[in-house]
Amino acid sequence: MISVVVPVYNTGKFLPKLIDSLLCQTYKDYEIIIVDDGSNDGSSEICNQQKEKNSNISVYHKENGGISSARNLGIEKAKGDYIIFPDSDDWVEHDYLEKLYNNTIESGSDLTICGYYFTSDDTDVSFKKNIEQKLLQQEEALLMLVSLDGFQGYAWNKLYNLSVIKKENLRFDTEFKAVQDLHFAVRYFLNCKTVYLDTTPLYHYRRDTGGVTTFTKLGERELSGIITFEKIMDILHDTHPEAEKMIRSSCSWWILRLIQTYFKRNVKDMKLLKYLKNKFRKYLYYFLTNKCFSKKRRLCGAIAAFSPKLYYKLLSKYGHLSIK
Repeated sequence: MISVVVPVYNTGKFLPKLIDSLLCQTYKDYEIIIVDDGSNDGSSEICNQQKEKNSNISVYHKENGGISSARNLGIEKAKGDYIIFPDSDDWVEHDYLEKLYNNTIESGSDLTICGYYFTSDDTDVSFKKNIEQKLLQQEEALLMLVSLDGFQGYAWNKLYNLSVIKKENLRFDTEFKAVQDLHFAVRYFLNCKTVYLDTTPLYHYRRDTGGVTTFTKLGERELSGIITFEKIMDILHDTHPEAEKMIRSSCSWWILRLIQTYFKRNVKDMKLLKYLKNKFRKYLYYFLTNKCFSKKRRLCGAIAAFSPKLYYKLLSKYGHLSIK
């Protein structure tokens, strides 16, 4: 059986579409665990109504504690052999669970990953690597997980083995406000022998209207991402040096986006800007040596390390921030 854990916080506008897509699954042996994380927009009522109508849905209401605490409660309540964590404002294909489950059983892997669509303004853009289907050994899978152009740490496109999670006492760290999915995935991958990747898109990830190339604000959540990346570096440092290098590069990319947001939102905090500049300099080498970035982008990074303001002026004049 698969346990589908859905953390919910004020997504009443989108929640019915996700639940409808989950109820239409071709795979039938599954439970839906909805964890209402203190919603106040009517989402709680939607959850209760769905529970009344569907015997395979259970609902738990809790005080607001963040998405990690909601997922952790779902792990505690889960009865399945496998577990997955779709977001409440997205939706899935009708064969989402069936394909993930079949790929897991047929490959004998410890984790299975599917492809996905970025969805914005009713337009789907699928994420696909050149690899269509492949069984990955631990090191290769780990490198693809942490690479900027890899399959990322998202919890919603990975079918986890619940017995591994419980045996290793893995949980989402509630201290982290950002990048917690990747932190969880890295620790799980270190307990995997093999990972099966099938890039067929089965998940629709709803991007916010601000896009994925910049943050919409510069607050505690966004800044805490740096801390999470550094915790992941500590985990990988002794045993997986190549993966650690990629995390350092990812951290530099995160900081560069924070610098862009600092100027875009007209923040006036020189202490914060100095902090971001110094942090970016710390990881500059890993940014400049990552071939994932174009030469033009690496040059822009070099400028940002010494003059963030000049970097932003150039960015405003010549285009938005992207890897290429």
